[in-house]
Amino acid sequence: KALFYNKTALDFSGLSEVEFLNTTLPVKNVLFVKEDGSALPEEQHPTLIAAREKKAVKDIVLGVSRKNSKEFRWIITSAEPINNDKGKLLHVITTFIDITERKKIEQRLLGEEINKQKIITRATIDGQEKERKEISKELHDNIGQLLTTTQLYLEIAQTTAFLLSEKSSHTT
Repeated sequence: KALFYNKTALDFSGLSEVEFLNTTLPVKNVLFVKEDGSALPEEQHPTLIAAREKKAVKDIVLGVSRKNSKEFRWIITSAEPINNDKGKLLHVITTFIDITERKKIEQRLLGEEINKQKIITRATIDGQEKERKEISKELHDNIGQLLTTTQLYLEIAQTTAFLLSEKSSHTT
């Protein structure tokens, strides 16, 4: 059960002050997701892990959304258990840092990098296609010239053979 809160915690949860103080984890109207976008199972919530294992859980990136919203805010959260002298859990202090703007900038930069890679890939493919067209045009032109030259040689050979056969038939 929450004992203290700040304004940001209220903003994230969408709860009033009274509702927040009467809430226990997991908060029913808040959806938590892992950094990869998959749902965070309740038992993996950092505060519950810290309470269960009586060990600190530090620097976990989570997406937080009210269940009626599709927009996520991103946090880095840590949970620190407070134990008495006998090791019995008294409290868990959970803190978080809003990194939503950083995530948005990272996504924008990633999108720009992907677009740059697409442009480079398209330019490479276009260059290869142009080179293939030039090679095929050159091959076509060269083959045409070779065939024409071969045809001329064959005609000369045929004419020469005909003339030689005419000449040999006149001499016999």
